[in-house]
Amino acid sequence: MKKILLIIVIFSCFFVKAQNEKIGDSSVTVHAVLNGKTRAIPKKITLYWDVSLSMQNRNIEGELSLLSNYLKSLNYPEVEVVEFSSGHYKAKVFEASKSKTKNLLKYLKQVDYNGATDYSKILKTNIFNAEVVLLFTNGNAVMSSLESKINISIYCVNSLENARHKKLQEIANFSGGYYINLEKKSIDEALTFMLSEKEDLDVYENDKLESNRKGDVSGTIFSISGQIQGATIRTKDNFLEEESDIDGNYIIDAKLGDVLIVDYLGMLQREVIVSNIKQPLNIELQPEGEVLDEVLVSAKVEKEDKLSYYDKKQKTAGYSSYQIDVKSRHQNLVDVLSGVPGLTVSYNGTYPIFNLMRSYYAGDSGGGPSPPNLG
Repeated sequence: MKKILLIIVIFSCFFVKAQNEKIGDSSVTVHAVLNGKTRAIPKKITLYWDVSLSMQNRNIEGELSLLSNYLKSLNYPEVEVVEFSSGHYKAKVFEASKSKTKNLLKYLKQVDYNGATDYSKILKTNIFNAEVVLLFTNGNAVMSSLESKINISIYCVNSLENARHKKLQEIANFSGGYYINLEKKSIDEALTFMLSEKEDLDVYENDKLESNRKGDVSGTIFSISGQIQGATIRTKDNFLEEESDIDGNYIIDAKLGDVLIVDYLGMLQREVIVSNIKQPLNIELQPEGEVLDEVLVSAKVEKEDKLSYYDKKQKTAGYSSYQIDVKSRHQNLVDVLSGVPGLTVSYNGTYPIFNLMRSYYAGDSGGGPSPPNLG
């Protein structure tokens, strides 16, 4: 009986050693062999690296350590690296070698972070013919939702607490991959799940984005004429909305990388990315039309005179004018013309219509002339 047990132990050690030589990481291989079926070793990998502002506080050392050990365990496959954020999509291929992998890690460590999260261009095609996809992101969509249209295993990797854990888990599990939450798993544990087929037993509650928001983005809405009261500020793809006060100040529940949309009547809509939550985010709006220094409103009326000599009617033109001084409170043409006596402003949808009230001359029982509609 002792001889049989000794033979089994020797055979097990030999098998583990053989696997170590093949994959290149003894601790990982032991986990893979003992805990589940070893996954096929890919020769090509596409790595999506989120470079939006919401990811600049990622655990870069932890993520790169996981990546380094994973590529080493696969004997350094060819890797396509894709940086992505709003308005930014850049792909670069690193050949299969140990030295190229070191260059890859250095490359990722030096990337610039800018813009909001945008998933519209990733996980849509597989032109590189990758056998595995690594997606390093927190899943917090701003510009577009996270969806996959490719039919290969996806490993979602995240190191931030503020993340859509359930969404990342669903994307990974549906593809046959795994969600690696480095907030909960060590590098060694993460590698075990990436190299062997194991059941995902982690349970995440429904993502509640609002509970993760910081609520400390504030500043002033203003134009060339001064602070703007009543401007609406909202976050893109969200129902949160606030309004600026009498001094143009606002505060809104937003986080790093969010897009704020600011609206005010007579002003061009503006979108601003939250790039710093430690300093006030002051936003300047521009008028929809040109700023006027002076407005002269004129109306032409016709007056009928009867000539006795030829008993003939002759038309003569009369003019009246009113000059308006443009004040600092005037934001647009509607504000300026509202100061004209007898002028009323109504709206047909979003467009203003200007009407002058009918005027009467002294002693004229039939009513004087009616200036035209200026709409």
